[in-house]
Amino acid sequence: MLHLSMTTLLMTVLTTNLFLVILTIFLCDTKLMIRAGYKLLAFFAVFVLLRLLLPCEFAFTKTLRLPLAISKVAVFFRNGALFYLGTEKITLWRIFKWIWGIGFAVGLARYLLAYLKARYAVTLYGKVVTDTEPYRRLLERICREHGRRNRFTVIEMPGLDVPVLFGVFAPRILVPERFALPETDIYYILQHEASHHFHHDLLLKCFIRLITLMYWWDPFCILLNRQTDVLLEMRIDHDLTLTKVDSTMDYMNCLINASEYANAKAPVLRSFTMALLPTEQSDLQKRYIMLYNNQEKRKNSLSLAFCVIILLFYIFSYSIIWEIYYNPGNIATSPLSPRTEIHAADYTYSIDEDSYCIDNGDGTYDIYYNNEYLLTEDSLQYYPKDIVIYTKDNCPK
Repeated sequence: MLHLSMTTLLMTVLTTNLFLVILTIFLCDTKLMIRAGYKLLAFFAVFVLLRLLLPCEFAFTKTLRLPLAISKVAVFFRNGALFYLGTEKITLWRIFKWIWGIGFAVGLARYLLAYLKARYAVTLYGKVVTDTEPYRRLLERICREHGRRNRFTVIEMPGLDVPVLFGVFAPRILVPERFALPETDIYYILQHEASHHFHHDLLLKCFIRLITLMYWWDPFCILLNRQTDVLLEMRIDHDLTLTKVDSTMDYMNCLINASEYANAKAPVLRSFTMALLPTEQSDLQKRYIMLYNNQEKRKNSLSLAFCVIILLFYIFSYSIIWEIYYNPGNIATSPLSPRTEIHAADYTYSIDEDSYCIDNGDGTYDIYYNNEYLLTEDSLQYYPKDIVIYTKDNCPK
């Protein structure tokens, strides 16, 4: 049974942040990065995204009890009344959910507004050069090699330092004004940006951005945005070089020439584009290292072992959940009645006939004992199946 609660959300944040720390360690350690390869690291990043998308419990999840001191704090955060608005009890948990929702709405609105401004700037200041040489000829060649139709528009943009891909459905390759590089370099640059479009990388980047906007209060989400950008660039680098020494060297020379032309400035519109060069020099160094080591054959047994470890790690993150523990023997520290019992073996509540709950209609339940409110629960998973459930319309007066 799928179940979402404050503790499942907390476990999701803790496990995904741990995953991101491990991923960062792999990307920062040269030997580990080379040994794993970008495909396995990308595989790891996929599970980070899945964990963020599924902050819930499953039927196989084992419940463990939090220490009583922590449980008391969690109970107050979840159910402790700060004040009342009419008959509505205002808790820290409710305030957090309000702030979370407002923050997501504001972040999403700012993101969409920034995109509209970027699109307007491209339309207003950009100069279409699609039919000029060598862009037209090279794009036709690239699309023919990939068996795709040429739908690209090349636009010169003032103030741009490096070429970028802009537009998910109407792809536009933005290049700096008076972009004077050898034709071989321009070919690799156009192929790089076209490959991003063929792999739907901009759509994927927007999807990841929406996930991180949802968890805007988690600083580790900044790591997720950055690391996935690096992994996407590594994938395109690998696809373009195809393990051939000559193409690898030519492509690396192209990156070096483009970086010198860019004068180490960060590309604009980076939230909505896929850029040839990263904003951090260290990220470009990681790509150089992976390109140099593309020629090495990796052992399938090692790759398989990494995949199994990552998969087991992901499953294990759902196998346990820490839940609030209510001590029924201490009235001062327990929101439950002393007549309520807990069976420690399976952590199930047993409540007598004087107890009932009210379905609030929003996935939460108010628990009452002897007509007195005790607490609000996100699930009745740990309560007897025969507990009386009322709605707000037919609850006892």
